Amino acid sequence: MAITQTLFPVSNQWFQFRQFTVWQAHSAMKVSTDACLFAAWVGRQVGQTGAPKKILDIGAGSGLLSLMLAQCFENAGIDALELNESAAREATKNFEASPFANRLKLWEADARHWKGKGDYDLLISNPPFHQNQLLSPTHTGKNQAHHHLTLTLPELLDTITNNLNPNGRIALLIPAYRNEWLRNLVALHKLFVVNTCTIHSKPGQPARLMMYLMGWVPREEIIDSITIYQENGEYTKLFQDLMRPYYLQLK
Repeated sequence: MAITQTLFPVSNQWFQFRQFTVWQAHSAMKVSTDACLFAAWVGRQVGQTGAPKKILDIGAGSGLLSLMLAQCFENAGIDALELNESAAREATKNFEASPFANRLKLWEADARHWKGKGDYDLLISNPPFHQNQLLSPTHTGKNQAHHHLTLTLPELLDTITNNLNPNGRIALLIPAYRNEWLRNLVALHKLFVVNTCTIHSKPGQPARLMMYLMGWVPREEIIDSITIYQENGEYTKLFQDLMRPYYLQLK
């Protein structure tokens, strides 16, 4: 039987992973294959050069990225910022119910005004996706999550650079069509892209999204790609290898 992207939810209100559960009834952005892949890819890439001790998750939503990174890096302390009150409450409950509760802290805060402890080893964000596109007239929470109503990418990079230590790394997930624009912003902030990975749904299809790792220290850029599904609808071997520590149904 083909393995698809379903994570065996009882309903759309929660998803069960190997070591934790994500409740998401009040979060505008639900658990997605792309977000799961992003966290797993970041964990593997960053872990190859040393595990971070302090992580900042900007725009935490239900807390998915923080929970996956807490599982990956067992000694990391994670601060998660979420502006939406309902999502912040839900993420807090997800954190408290997880095995990593003592290392996770949710802050209901605007990233633009964040005055945390700073000096993070890793900052991660699945930031507002789109600008200058039509907004949904009914889904204001999703608009806030997907678009630039509360946080633009330039503002996000300002927040990141104000909180990143000299050897720290930044992880971002954005649509592939914004690649050139992001790279120009990164150069203006005197950052360097050190690893990129395109996400393709199936073989031969164009990239939909791009994952980035950046930092202050220049290094030859490593360019990768991941295809999620084979032509028959089953997950690719590379995707399964990345997700096996997290997905309950992957043996």
